[in-house]
Amino acid sequence: MTKLIEKMQELATGAYEIKSNQTVKLASELKAIIREEEDRIRRNEEWTPGAKAKRIDAMKAEYKKQALANAAQMRKDYLAYAQQARDIALQIKTTDFEAPKDAAFVKLFSQELADVKAKALIGLNVGSSIKAVDAFIQRYGNEPYFAQQIKNEFPAIAGSILASNGTSEHRLSLGKLLERIEKKTLTPEIEVANQTLAYFENAETTPIFLAGTAITDSIFRAVRLDADKLNDPEKYLETPGQEETTESAQQ
Repeated sequence: MTKLIEKMQELATGAYEIKSNQTVKLASELKAIIREEEDRIRRNEEWTPGAKAKRIDAMKAEYKKQALANAAQMRKDYLAYAQQARDIALQIKTTDFEAPKDAAFVKLFSQELADVKAKALIGLNVGSSIKAVDAFIQRYGNEPYFAQQIKNEFPAIAGSILASNGTSEHRLSLGKLLERIEKKTLTPEIEVANQTLAYFENAETTPIFLAGTAITDSIFRAVRLDADKLNDPEKYLETPGQEETTESAQQ
């Protein structure tokens, strides 16, 4: 396992940690502190019921701001993990395979590849041409650098072969050859890179707080923040009081 694979997995784990453990931690801490503070206020015998209600409202409003700030930091951290992981994945996918150090072997491959292309272009027997490509892949396809070169040239080679009265059976045979060569180019690094890009494909719109879960329900009961607000915290941090206005309009 290379360091790049480990780094991508580390970043994916960090992002998952935000969506799982950090959301749970925020919900549990809010529940505990709100309950503690509310009990403290209600036990004070010097304040009137009205004064207590105002203090409770002010206390919850302050913790609501803190919850929004925490949610904003969580989203910022999540997107930072996503961007760094995608950058590494794209770097891996766009980096050419290193050619074998044996220059003579590389030159021989290039010569034989040109020969295969030429025979595919002028060959009259489709079956024989496909067998020649198959043999060439068996000879060189296990080396990722060669496999990538063959994959790059495969559309032209297959097109030339099929132009010579190719049938659906011939297309199927060529398709299987392409699958074989593609597997040889799918190194462990590229495989993890593909998984990473898929995982973070919609990172910018991925909700960190899921609606209807025990976590978001607990936060809502504590400070009246639903999943929509928790997933777009900057909007409500930039315009304080907007969420209260919206709630009042809904009541």
